[in-house]
Amino acid sequence: LKLIQRANESRFDVVLIDGRVRGESAIAALPYVDERSVVIIHDWFLEEWGYEFLPDGTQDFSKPVKVAPRNRLKSYRQVLEFYDVVCRVSPQTHPLRCSRAGLVVLRKKPQVPPNKVFPA
Repeated sequence: LKLIQRANESRFDVVLIDGRVRGESAIAALPYVDERSVVIIHDWFLEEWGYEFLPDGTQDFSKPVKVAPRNRLKSYRQVLEFYDVVCRVSPQTHPLRCSRAGLVVLRKKPQVPPNKVFPA
């Protein structure tokens, strides 16, 4: 999350986010992008398999279940409070050209203050 701060740049034209903490990384990039910049998040549509949580808080490891796509996670949804979607490449819209994960291209919303510090 702090890598963008160590780049010693005040503004980026393009920010590509991949790896862990994608949503949090997009929020951390806000002070370094403006309305002309684009932020690309890989694996925006990724669906994975996991195990169901039981009412007692334990996990049922007897059968895997499909987990909701990553773009439904709270950290991903929060990104859309600060960014507008420019375009999406998803397995549903581009099945012959897209992996199972896709990506989204975002642009910072104009009303987001340029120097506001955002929690990561």
